Amino acid sequence: MENTIGNALFLLAIGMITVFVILLLVILCGTLLITIVNKYFPENTTPSDLSKEENAMKVLEQIVAKVTDSKGIIEKVEKL
Repeated sequence: MENTIGNALFLLAIGMITVFVILLLVILCGTLLITIVNKYFPENTTPSDLSKEENAMKVLEQIVAKVTDSKGIIEKVEKL
């Protein structure tokens, strides 16, 4: 009886360790893939993209000025 419970716990431990190692490998491979893609295939920014960003900033400034009666200041804008 003790041998059966021991074997079951051993198999449980081996299975959990195996799942943990495989998930760790998936995370590491994903991180490596993201790093390689970002390094060798950067996102292209065209002049039209820059003008869109400038227009968006102007619109945001106008909205903040209108809502805050020209007292608000935009300190930082981050792309999410």
